[in-house]
Amino acid sequence: ARALNRLATVRPNQDDLAGARALFEQSLAISREIGDQRWTGQVLNNLALTYSDSGDPVRARPLYDEALYIFREIGARRSGAHVILNIGRDLNTQGHCVDARKPSVIRGVERC
Repeated sequence: ARALNRLATVRPNQDDLAGARALFEQSLAISREIGDQRWTGQVLNNLALTYSDSGDPVRARPLYDEALYIFREIGARRSGAHVILNIGRDLNTQGHCVDARKPSVIRGVERC
């Protein structure tokens, strides 16, 4: 799962977001199968980033939400903060600057 994730992180640099998504999906399936919650959260966040970077933040959001839920459940505060920052980045990119700066988003980062 980790090797697939590492391969997938190189693909966007090669302008291959679809290839990255396919590798992240494989990594996600393995992570879920073996029950590695931390890695599942990481892969969900990375997969969400590929959707965001390809202009589909709506598809990214449920992946971010699931990753954030996992990180909060296992107490991975730093990883959770990264997810919240990515959500804020997407909100800002979509022109929702006010939403990205809401106290709830800021508190979410601080809580993580």
